[in-house]
Amino acid sequence: MLDKLEQIETRYEELANEMSSPELLANPSAYGKAAKQHRALGEVVQKYQAWKSLKTELLGTMSSSRVRRSGMSHWPLPNS
Repeated sequence: MLDKLEQIETRYEELANEMSSPELLANPSAYGKAAKQHRALGEVVQKYQAWKSLKTELLGTMSSSRVRRSGMSHWPLPNS
């Protein structure tokens, strides 16, 4: 599932780059198709990026909490 989300995010970024290319800008039909696909992927990508950000924040909080509770500077984090 996460691999698929990574692929979607990568495609979204590729489309954003393609949409600024002179070749695509010169072809309204192709540009329209790319823009439509970019919009369709946008909501999924935004939610995936928000999830990744929250996951990073949670892991940081868990790490800080473990250090404070134990007085130890190194505890293994769960697999990300």
